[in-house]
Amino acid sequence: MKKIFLAWAALGLAILHTNAQAVTSEPLEIDPSKPVKLIVNLANLDQNLDFVQNLIQDANDGKDLYIWTWKPREHPTGHPLVNGTGSQPWKNSNEALKMTKESNLVYSFTFLPSLKDWYEVDAATVYKEDVHFLVKPKDGGGYGEPDRKSPDLVLKVDPPATVRPPAYFFPSRPQTDDIVAIIYDNAREDKPSMLNLHPDSAYMAVSVVDSAGITYNLSTAFNAGNNPNMKLRYKGNGMFRNVIIPREFIEQNRPSNLPADAVIRKMRIVIVKQRFLTGLDRSNYEIEINFDCD
Repeated sequence: MKKIFLAWAALGLAILHTNAQAVTSEPLEIDPSKPVKLIVNLANLDQNLDFVQNLIQDANDGKDLYIWTWKPREHPTGHPLVNGTGSQPWKNSNEALKMTKESNLVYSFTFLPSLKDWYEVDAATVYKEDVHFLVKPKDGGGYGEPDRKSPDLVLKVDPPATVRPPAYFFPSRPQTDDIVAIIYDNAREDKPSMLNLHPDSAYMAVSVVDSAGITYNLSTAFNAGNNPNMKLRYKGNGMFRNVIIPREFIEQNRPSNLPADAVIRKMRIVIVKQRFLTGLDRSNYEIEINFDCD
């Protein structure tokens, strides 16, 4: 199953299930025909793994780090963007694949002139395959030496929706420990009473559904405005956003009747005004997030 990632709130971004919060991209919604900046936070990798500890040690020692990628297409030997060169390529990463250090343990790589052109595939292939990669120093060990690398990582690339309601989420098929962006374009709202919301007025009434089909309310239309966790942050030009990790979000707002062993399959969100009085103060549609199986 495809996974993704995403996103620091400051960058509005997305990420892999097994390394939630480790992989992000800028922009949030990826267009394969445009440049894409991939960002990896090594601090959020699984540091119980010896090869990850080795990678972080190399980063702390000031060594350069490189991307090593094989999907949507791996460049062959002799190509200027091949992953590694020489008789032991794993020990000699290509300088063209050197990452940029953004801050402590945070590295980026920008695919130019566009994501599809960098991999030399069409956009449909990018959407189908996603971006599979890992991070390593120039010498990744191996050949009898300890590996020095990240786990295999994936940046999910979703095709654009042809018709989208004013409020939607990204990525399209998350798991409960993926980063999920809730986005509300109030400028496209088709309900007159919900148009032109004040920047502090957009909130989420949230419920979840477990594997038995039982619904539990994390917030309701009447009390969502009293919970800062339910607030959608204003980004300008009528755009509101909140970035959550569903598993953590559910724990932070856990209703008393939600069993500890409940397996959450869905999250439902309705956009409401901070001060909800009548049905005029809510969206007419519901966002439904179906979580991929673990």
